[in-house]
Amino acid sequence: MTLVAELTRALNELDRQPHGAARIATAERLVDEAAETGDRPVLIAALQEQITAYNFGGESQRMLVPFARVLKMWDDRPEDFNDYARYRLFWHFKWASTGMIWHPDVPLATVQHWLDEMERRYSPEKPWTRAKMEPGKFDAMTKAIVGFEVDPMAIRGTRKFNQHKSADDLAATVSGQQEVGREDIVAAIKELARNG
Repeated sequence: MTLVAELTRALNELDRQPHGAARIATAERLVDEAAETGDRPVLIAALQEQITAYNFGGESQRMLVPFARVLKMWDDRPEDFNDYARYRLFWHFKWASTGMIWHPDVPLATVQHWLDEMERRYSPEKPWTRAKMEPGKFDAMTKAIVGFEVDPMAIRGTRKFNQHKSADDLAATVSGQQEVGREDIVAAIKELARNG
């Protein structure tokens, strides 16, 4: 079996591992090994598995580096991406760009840059952007945003923990959340499972 075939098999096996620290470590190792092969499609697949491992393993802020790397590979040679890799690239774009807002250390200008990039790539035509505004108009508009308070009359919580998943998938989710210390999520999943 060739090294590329072994890596492809290992990536397929990784997809069945529970999310958490062990999966992240394996994904990182596979990226290093894939980079050494010089095979761009297998490196793309490894990086995309690393992005998924970070996103669901409690370290979503770390997905930006491998995501930027995959995006650069797309810009350089899109022919290296099969249909599934292309689909995943654009799916991960949503994770990366919207996930940044949960990290206060990411500057607003960076968030806006990635949202503009996502829009540019998703949109078949050149989209309208802030750059088309007269100078100062955007700043004036953002200064006009007013915060307000709402006194709720009632609150109804709705939770969704992938109730369409099998018992094995839920057990893997619980295990992954326990590995990253999210006992609050574990308790919520178990409560929902008990109450149907």
